[in-house]
Amino acid sequence: MPDLLYYPRINAPRAVIHQALLYWDRLATVVPRGSLEELLDPAMRQVHSAGLYNPVSADRWPTEREGMERALRRLTHLLDQIPADDLIPQGGPDSYLYSAKLSHEILLELERRRLSLPMGDDGLQIRVSAATQLCLISVAARDIAQQYRARDGHRGRHALYPYTDSPAAHLFAHTPFAADYLPPSSDLHPERDPRRAQHIYFPGPRTTPCWEVQIGRLLPVPRDEVLIDDLIAFRERYHDERQRLMMAIDLLVHGLQLHYDHPQDVLRAVQRELEDALADLTAAGRSARIGWIRQSVTVTIALAAGYAGQKLFPEAGWVLGAIGGVAINVATNQTSPSGKGPAEDFSYLHRVRSALG
Repeated sequence: MPDLLYYPRINAPRAVIHQALLYWDRLATVVPRGSLEELLDPAMRQVHSAGLYNPVSADRWPTEREGMERALRRLTHLLDQIPADDLIPQGGPDSYLYSAKLSHEILLELERRRLSLPMGDDGLQIRVSAATQLCLISVAARDIAQQYRARDGHRGRHALYPYTDSPAAHLFAHTPFAADYLPPSSDLHPERDPRRAQHIYFPGPRTTPCWEVQIGRLLPVPRDEVLIDDLIAFRERYHDERQRLMMAIDLLVHGLQLHYDHPQDVLRAVQRELEDALADLTAAGRSARIGWIRQSVTVTIALAAGYAGQKLFPEAGWVLGAIGGVAINVATNQTSPSGKGPAEDFSYLHRVRSALG
């Protein structure tokens, strides 16, 4: 598996750290310039010391011109949906942003809307509301992940998959919207370059069909009392068991994206491998005296444009099948487009509520 890109905060909560250490290559979060020792909490410093943390720089996001226009349109749309009172800069402990993370154009837009205030004498931070902060970071997370995928190629070893425990952040990152036009002033506008119109200009709503698949029951994690060092030791000792389950999950997720018109066939193809891999890892946990819980995790899988899932499966949600007696629930939905297409466009939502395993 690639790296888990946790957002919207720099320091991931303990439950997300457990997920990352067991099922991903590394844990990544977006950080400004500065000392990691000052930015990271004790648990994250342990992950960093073990070589399992990837600090992702978002200097002056977004950096590409086309990405800038897309980000500004999306940010404007999101901010327009939020009550004005929720956008007023507040004095809460988390209601600030490092200005070095944002491009000059984004900073100017926030200033124009009176949504930011200078903070301190060094100009390194700006005060914003919690809602504004959440909008910015959520939009940035998918863009940054897409940039890494484009740089490292298809399924690159350093690819990032966005992962959050905030339903609001997930919603901001994925909600499709209609106001996705290129401004007439843009050099990419069809009137300026008609040859590119069919590839870039979209004269109406843009959405990408997606599966929403609940896979949390396939990813058991320890209870909170397990020490980070003990979990890292488990990760190394039972590498083969972890790798087997990770590869089986990977086959399921990618299979559902590639063969979206036959999802139950995809599950049947990997069902035995998933059941055996899950049993092996569960047994390894018992040997290490780890008590498992099964937390709810939903993966959003962007599909190709030709998908007709609403016609095939009109229900809001249905049971794809069962693995080890646990139902795998699937729903069809729409998501906002990310980058240059659905390839590798997977995002994860971690829900706080858990069920005993």
